[in-house]
Amino acid sequence: MSHLHLRAVSNLLFGEILLFTRRLPRRRREKAAARNDIIKGNLMPPIKIIVKRVIISMLIGLLFGVALNEVTFYFLRETARAPKVIEIIIPDGTAEKVARGEAPPSIPDSMTFVVGDTIMVKNNDTADHELGPLWIPAGSSARLPLDAAASYAYSCTFQPNQTFGLDVYEPLTTWTRLYGIFFSGVPLGIMIALYALVVPGKKKEI
Repeated sequence: MSHLHLRAVSNLLFGEILLFTRRLPRRRREKAAARNDIIKGNLMPPIKIIVKRVIISMLIGLLFGVALNEVTFYFLRETARAPKVIEIIIPDGTAEKVARGEAPPSIPDSMTFVVGDTIMVKNNDTADHELGPLWIPAGSSARLPLDAAASYAYSCTFQPNQTFGLDVYEPLTTWTRLYGIFFSGVPLGIMIALYALVVPGKKKEI
């Protein structure tokens, strides 16, 4: 019985091996057919459709970049200009008003500038005044060049709170706007294009 049992087991194993070897060529043919389908484009959209999707995706990304950056540029529209000389005139009687806690109506407590601007402070008051590094004697003027983009809070004697805020930005030029649009729009367009190319393939497999 043991001898017959071993022979039956060996015959069974031999049959399984033979069946497996017969299945190998069919599996290889299936893999080869799948590769041919990919090469021929049966599992991928034609090249014209791919190019069309990429172009549309890039346009969508650029349109989004235009919308996003134009909103930002709207709030920075005061900086869309070339550098210039900006005058701040200290009127007569300013020192007396500041002593009473009053602000001169013609002088704002903060201003927006661009890199390259120069502040020209004219002191028409009878008292000397100070603005950050500037000391302006009565009846004279002084200049303060703005060479770097930053937010400053200078000590100031012609304001009741004794401070004067300066916000200095890079000039908003056409090149700056185009750079912002492409910097935000192109990466988004690439992401949309990749999504548009990958998702249809997954749907087809399902």
